[in-house]
Amino acid sequence: MRRAAAPSSASVTIRAYNPETDALAIHALLTDAFDTPAEADLMAAVLADAVSDDDDNNDQRTGTNYSLQCYAAVATSATDTVIGTVLFSPVTITAADGSVVAVAWGLGPIAVAESARGCGVGQRLAFAWKDAPDAAGVPAIVVLGARAYYHDKLGYDTAPDWGLRFSSVELDEHFFILPLDADALAAAGLVRGASPAGSFAASYHPAFDAV
Repeated sequence: MRRAAAPSSASVTIRAYNPETDALAIHALLTDAFDTPAEADLMAAVLADAVSDDDDNNDQRTGTNYSLQCYAAVATSATDTVIGTVLFSPVTITAADGSVVAVAWGLGPIAVAESARGCGVGQRLAFAWKDAPDAAGVPAIVVLGARAYYHDKLGYDTAPDWGLRFSSVELDEHFFILPLDADALAAAGLVRGASPAGSFAASYHPAFDAV
């Protein structure tokens, strides 16, 4: 059977996530895309923090208030069917002494329905942060992913070139950064080529520890 044609990019809308109407569709989409509910549960946990009004909604490990910075977007078809999603959530950047020097956004999870792949939906979702209300205050986007896509196609830098590391040296070649505010990063001590890899550490929301 011939696979159905992907929708044209012009017929796809990228908009902010609506928890009242999108939650079930996003959970199903992510579960299908990753063959496990882990990423779907992760996104649900992060978004639950983002909509919480609880004043104690802080990660004691980093001191970051996750209700302040989080943005999720969905891609919908011409019939308003959810065909893609992406999450941008806070990633704290700490110096060697443990002090938090900046808070970036981490891209992921990101997924596109199989029927909608091949028409640029994923790339549009990867840049959906541009429409976020808080985007002006975000110094960088970081992502753990494929070099051929994020570095070669989307123009991300290798994060270790900025002295930034996530988790372990084994992941250095898969960790990337898209600088949005070079002055803010410089003020935090992150300058491309100026610090050895591991000078700064990146920490995601605690829910990522379970994936």
